Amino acid sequence: YNYTEIDQIYDPSGTDQQGIDAINDGRGIINYTGHGSVTSWGNGASLNINQVNNLENDWELPHVISVGCVNGSFENNTCFAEAWLRATNNSNGAPTGAVAFYASTVNQYWNEPMRAQDHTVDLLVGYNYSNNQPVDKKYTIGGLWYNGSCNMMDVYGSSGIDMFLTWIIFGDASLDIRSDIPMQISASHTGTLFIGDEGYEVITNVPDALVAISDNGTLLGSGYTDESGDVVVVLSPPPDSPTELTLTVTGYNRVTKIEPVSVIAPSGPFLVVLEYSATTSDDDVIEYGEDVTLSVTLENIGIETAANVMAYFTSDDTFIEIDNGSASFGNVAPNSTSTVSSACTFLVSTDVPDEHHFQLLANIQSSGETWEETISLTAYAPIISVGGFSVTNDENGNGNLDPGETADLNVILSNSGGADGENINALLSCDNPNITITENQDQLGEIEDSSTGVVSYAVSASSNIPLGEGVIFDIAVTADNYYTNTSSFIVTVGLALEDFESGGFTSYPWEFSGYNIQWPGVNPIEDYNIVDTLANAEWGLDSDEYYSGSFSSRSAEITHNQASIMHITMDVIEDNEISFYYRVACEYSPSGDFFYDGLIFSIDGNIVEHYQPTGNGQSPWTHASHPVTSGLHTFSWAYVKDGSDGGT
Repeated sequence: YNYTEIDQIYDPSGTDQQGIDAINDGRGIINYTGHGSVTSWGNGASLNINQVNNLENDWELPHVISVGCVNGSFENNTCFAEAWLRATNNSNGAPTGAVAFYASTVNQYWNEPMRAQDHTVDLLVGYNYSNNQPVDKKYTIGGLWYNGSCNMMDVYGSSGIDMFLTWIIFGDASLDIRSDIPMQISASHTGTLFIGDEGYEVITNVPDALVAISDNGTLLGSGYTDESGDVVVVLSPPPDSPTELTLTVTGYNRVTKIEPVSVIAPSGPFLVVLEYSATTSDDDVIEYGEDVTLSVTLENIGIETAANVMAYFTSDDTFIEIDNGSASFGNVAPNSTSTVSSACTFLVSTDVPDEHHFQLLANIQSSGETWEETISLTAYAPIISVGGFSVTNDENGNGNLDPGETADLNVILSNSGGADGENINALLSCDNPNITITENQDQLGEIEDSSTGVVSYAVSASSNIPLGEGVIFDIAVTADNYYTNTSSFIVTVGLALEDFESGGFTSYPWEFSGYNIQWPGVNPIEDYNIVDTLANAEWGLDSDEYYSGSFSSRSAEITHNQASIMHITMDVIEDNEISFYYRVACEYSPSGDFFYDGLIFSIDGNIVEHYQPTGNGQSPWTHASHPVTSGLHTFSWAYVKDGSDGGT
């Protein structure tokens, strides 16, 4: 397997300089096992980021499997693994360091990752030394490290899964490793393709080489050579115009070969759609209910003139109706173009969904020859629905609709579609007998795409309605071009509900600074007084992670010895409870009473509960509820970090 010697740079005799000398001498694989930190190794050759940045192994880059804590903790800093991949010889600009690095974002266990490390070596040589059985060799970074970790999970179960989920490949997982000095690839091919050819033959001297053909970075086809080194690469789609493609051949312990392949036209004329554009009455965006005019330019990429060219446009899309589908382009000489500004007109249905992709088929004819081209277009429509609500002008001023009250219900209409909604009428209704709507209709002139508008209604709640009842309101929206949509929302009577669906923190008087909490540290006799004074520590909205709806509130990105706090003061009208859903991603503390990092919930400055995941990483969405007495109370949620490494 071309590995005849190894360096054993271990404690207690191993030194940093021994490691540096071995790396600079061109070692191909580094297996590290020991203590680690965000910026260094801790045993044997205990290298740090500064030493990695000063390596001189120009273009001789190993792949590194690190069994050590937090070498890959990349969240708030340049971690040890990143330094290996970014290292450069500043005197000549040559890359140094490593070509790939397998590193953990958390404090690793011992046995589990060492099992994966051992099996990775087994996979490289094709023999499992734990059971003395042959195994399929793996030649890529991902093939080695992923399958090595799979063996770890097979052996150790859930603890192996924990390590896999937090072990990160820094580098290209598809990269072929090298275990020998690479040899050249001999590749024989014609160097040319005709327009429309669906396959391309390549003959090499390497079995199982990967052959790929791409067009300006887009893969058209690939395949592996057979035992004789031959392959026919199937092209999908086939090239439809003259261009230059790229042929790439890679193989294990081989120098990658990259060569051009020219696409040429066959004999006679050859017509293609060079470009097209759509126009409507007010802009160049195709929208619901609009008449559209299509300008088309044809190009003759053949070697003879195309005479009396006609193009016929059709579509089988149910949302598209062709009005005028034929156009004359005259004679088109070789390497020339012809443009018709109104080659096709069509009507878009008022029912077309937003961002609807559709196609027109262009059948192009000249002197008995026919070419077919596809024109791809997109139509847009508004999507107007309820994005949140607020209660104002309520009688006790608490921002809620309470039993016996009359108030204004302000509904946020959100247009998440790609077209504007114009001349909007919004009708509010409710079937609950304890609710009266005295003003049930409101209008808006326009809601632009990706924007919001507010409509308001006067509503009353009967004094007999149960406290906490969820009342369903329906709002029917109509707009120009026969647009209609109905959506529902729930108003909880007598209870304060914050779901952040307003798209901000405007529904209630949230605050984000100037509030102190007492945080019990890992040492029970110490308290850390953390004051949230950081300008960048405010909580914000997250539209990617949420329990329900479209938003959640998320703490700021903070570092060690910092906190991100949000709090609110509310007047509670009767004894009840406060409840919420939370999830936490942080460093786990095995101590049952105190934690390193996590979420603290407090009422009136007194800690009610603190939350952390069950292990390093993220917790699932979890429900929490706590009793609250009537009166004025301040509720706070604080995400805090201690002073050491490891928090995520």
